[in-house]
Amino acid sequence: MLSLGICTSTEGFDHERDLVDLSPKVARFVLMSQRAWLPNWHKSAGRAVHGVAAAETFSSFGLNPHGDFRQCAEKARELWSDDLAYLEIGNEPDDSGGSSYAQAPAEFSTMLAAFHDVLHQGQHQHPTLISGGLNSGQLGFAKQVAFPKCPTLLFGLHDYDSRLRGWPSPQFGYHDLDFYIDVFESIWRLMAGVAITEWGHTSQDEAFGAEYVRRWVAIVREHPEVRLAEFFSLYDRQHPPHGLIRNDGGRKAAFGVYRDEIQKEASVLPLKVGQGIVDRMKSNSDYPIEDSRFQDNSNGSKVEECRGRKGRYIATNASGQWEIVFIPWGAGN
Repeated sequence: MLSLGICTSTEGFDHERDLVDLSPKVARFVLMSQRAWLPNWHKSAGRAVHGVAAAETFSSFGLNPHGDFRQCAEKARELWSDDLAYLEIGNEPDDSGGSSYAQAPAEFSTMLAAFHDVLHQGQHQHPTLISGGLNSGQLGFAKQVAFPKCPTLLFGLHDYDSRLRGWPSPQFGYHDLDFYIDVFESIWRLMAGVAITEWGHTSQDEAFGAEYVRRWVAIVREHPEVRLAEFFSLYDRQHPPHGLIRNDGGRKAAFGVYRDEIQKEASVLPLKVGQGIVDRMKSNSDYPIEDSRFQDNSNGSKVEECRGRKGRYIATNASGQWEIVFIPWGAGN
């Protein structure tokens, strides 16, 4: 199930209010040595926090970002692991840009292994790990990386100014969004899926930006391998003109569009272990079943799907733990 999130920082106007109003499923920020800020809304609202171990993280700990990987992982575990749902290891290792954390594939592989060993020892599989988002779109870099064999590792990508299917003009953008996701299939199909940890556009036309957000999300919802997508960024001041909120504090039209898309995400309903979705829904007069199908997946989990007049239900059972999701028609269907 896709979770829509936001990349953010402490440099906001009324940061807590803005996060509450947008209500992202996940908030992404760079980990630092001082716990000066942690969003309070995530605990009461059931939201998730996504931390990034970037070059600045190492510097804040007084560590070498090109060698002290295990020490940084241990510091991150000590200060942050209880609060994080996701931890991204690195940031744009394939890009030498000023805001990137450039690394050779061998060094990036060593860093991934060190963080995995420290944070996922034994049966401990928390937080979910994400390989640092690639930014150049070069499959060759990813093929040289030795990704840890981890059932919860997500493959990180960054995506800016994609050409969107059917819109806008073919002249806009660096690459086709569908192709950009699919080209890495040989990598992410061996993992738990894809996390697009930064995405956005560089247009200063606010109407264009709002429509871009709506269409981008609609396309990504058609890619079930994408588990997480985080818009960059909440504020223009982080990296103008990428933000949803201008430098004067005013909210762009894209803020409302993205908030609406987040609210369309499927709601999770409780389902007792062993209680099938068909039995549960037969007695539900509000959401009657029209047809259902049952599927056994190769990994041993089970999926049941039921279609009703108001939407569809998908139930999954992995290791005896059932989860049921209701998706209204028109929300990714």
